[in-house]
Amino acid sequence: MWTKILLQLIVLVLTASMALGQTGQWRLVWDPNPESDMQLYEVYRDTIPNPTTRVATLDHPDTVYVDANIKRGVPYYYRLKAVNTSGLASDFSEQVSAAIPKILDLPLNPVISPGSSLTYNLDNYVFDPDHADNTLNWQVSGNSELQVDINQNTRVLTITAPPGWREVEILNVTVTDPDEFFDKVIMRVESEGYSTSPPVIENLDDVDFDEDTSLEIDLNAHVSDEDTPKSNLYWYAGEATNLTIVIDHNTNFLTVSAEENWNGTGQFWLYVKDPEQNTDSVLVTVIVNAVNDAPVFSALPTINLSLSTAYNLDLKNYVKDVDNTDAEMEWSYAGNQNVTVEITSQGLATFSVNQDWQGNEEFDLYVEDTQQGRDTTRVTVYRQNQAEAPQINNLPSIDMFEDGSEQIRLNDYVSDPNNSV
Repeated sequence: MWTKILLQLIVLVLTASMALGQTGQWRLVWDPNPESDMQLYEVYRDTIPNPTTRVATLDHPDTVYVDANIKRGVPYYYRLKAVNTSGLASDFSEQVSAAIPKILDLPLNPVISPGSSLTYNLDNYVFDPDHADNTLNWQVSGNSELQVDINQNTRVLTITAPPGWREVEILNVTVTDPDEFFDKVIMRVESEGYSTSPPVIENLDDVDFDEDTSLEIDLNAHVSDEDTPKSNLYWYAGEATNLTIVIDHNTNFLTVSAEENWNGTGQFWLYVKDPEQNTDSVLVTVIVNAVNDAPVFSALPTINLSLSTAYNLDLKNYVKDVDNTDAEMEWSYAGNQNVTVEITSQGLATFSVNQDWQGNEEFDLYVEDTQQGRDTTRVTVYRQNQAEAPQINNLPSIDMFEDGSEQIRLNDYVSDPNNSV
């Protein structure tokens, strides 16, 4: 039995394209298997140890899997299998795991009296499945007049407003674990007795659009200000995971889009301020509606039945679907005449022919997901009698002068019992 295992599995690492506000994805990296008959690697993931759910298949020698479908506060476990060209799989690799810390229930819009302080025991506002609270590092940035202090021994955050302070400041609060995975939130600290005539954002709490599209919003239609023209207001957005926010400050139009093939719910803070630095903000919830992506076939190998009458092929290795698992695929075929096809529900195809048949046949294979997304590919099956292969007879030696050439009619030196030359 083929039981080769991966040489080494390297722990999860951050990618350069992580989301701005939190760790948004990571890479699983491993050493390539040195066997000459390696074909692919299977990636297994779950939220419990010893995962058995396959989430991806990568062709050898690709040894990097990027997982962008991760959530804060959830532990993820990974294992791999190596598969050779005969379809035999190795034992599971060693398991690796990781989790991103999650900031929970920290007050994001506190009001502070001038000359007073607010304190927060940050241990009460974070969840990390694989690290103790005392191993986490907290940072706060963005303060100007507010005094901000974090005691890293007790993880107590203290925010102090100077006497007479009547402003608003936006603080970036970040927690990072020893693996450098991090979460980040925006805290808007407002003075008690803050100006009574700031701009007011209206009717801009929830928006939605379809996966792989974008949404444009006229911000002027969602704000009022008693003493400032809308053209004099300045808009800006906080950080968002899986979302891209772009504001045209000439027109006050906002465009929101999501990462390719991503759907789900995200949030971002939207802010507006007038020339006097009076501000308002709203937490915008963005719902990206799922749109089915059809499965995609890669090219199948030509099936040679010259030495046997049957051949097995795992079709799952030649199909990718970004939003459906292998188990959700349905398989079918059409156009075959001399070739018998059987496909199991797991995508294992068997191609067979009668012992007496020789020739070449092409027909179609189909794959369909649960939402009728479909792809097709052509497969070629051929069988040739090895005992009656073409033969080359008495090919003469060739003599020629330097820099010269010579022509030979090859048809005169070959014979084939089943085909005309």
